[in-house]
Amino acid sequence: MKVLLDTCVVSELWRKGGSETVRNHIAALKPNDTYLSVLTIGEITKGIHLLKESKKKRDLQNKLTLLETEYSNNILKVDFETMKIWGEILVASQRKGTSTPVSDSLIAATALQNGLHIMTRSISGFENTGTLLINPWE
Repeated sequence: MKVLLDTCVVSELWRKGGSETVRNHIAALKPNDTYLSVLTIGEITKGIHLLKESKKKRDLQNKLTLLETEYSNNILKVDFETMKIWGEILVASQRKGTSTPVSDSLIAATALQNGLHIMTRSISGFENTGTLLINPWE
């Protein structure tokens, strides 16, 4: 099974005392079967830049650099095809009378384009996107 990791999963892996269940889910996957979206990189970068200069900020910057290196071949970009799928997701969501956050719908479009499941705790953000979801906290 190939999986796109949502930002909340990466954050949980970095958290001291993070969920062992989440760690076990990741450990059960083959290294080349886990992917990140450029949006996750952006969300993490934003979070780091919101912090004041501190040891925590430097540690997170180092973790981000390591993450970029570890996933260098498995960081998926948003391209023309992704945007077409994204548009379809938004219309389908609108027709159901719901809305999907922009970042979640772009991550969903990336997953659909690449035939990936999304591993996330934020199931509600992806419910109407047509993606296959895994909640490693359950």
